[in-house]
Amino acid sequence: MRAIATPDGQALGNLGLRLLARLVDGLLVALIAAAAGWSLLERMARVMLERMDELSPGQTLSPFALVGDPAITSASSTFTLVLLAVSAVYTVLPLRFYGATPGKALCGLRVRDWHRPGLPGWGQCIARWAGCDLLGQVLGIWYLVDFLWPCWDQRRQALHDKFARTVVVRR
Repeated sequence: MRAIATPDGQALGNLGLRLLARLVDGLLVALIAAAAGWSLLERMARVMLERMDELSPGQTLSPFALVGDPAITSASSTFTLVLLAVSAVYTVLPLRFYGATPGKALCGLRVRDWHRPGLPGWGQCIARWAGCDLLGQVLGIWYLVDFLWPCWDQRRQALHDKFARTVVVRR
């Protein structure tokens, strides 16, 4: 049987609102990371334009040539680290101190332990971030599987919730 509330009666978060919260948070993280890593993005764009200028008339630029380019690989890898750092700070700190990321707060949701009310602990916040964003960067398909998991889970938990022993509830 699917749960609709925690053992102490707090209503579980709506899947549609969770999607909206994830979209808001993803957009904000992307904007902050783009601002923080702007020089890296500029470097990648500059190298791509240089590679296009080097082409002979009628020749096309293969995406595979760009992927193997050391300048692009270096900037891209560093930008990924910037993105992960921004994501970690954006996610872990608000969860630990307020129980919600800005997107979740906007949607009237918060994160808590399944068995007890209150704010999640440091370990839970870090595990939640690592189980979603860190694994998602390493295993791209992970984002999709993690996002869809609450659709059939009895407690509406994503995989990152299971790792952290947390659940998303309505405020």
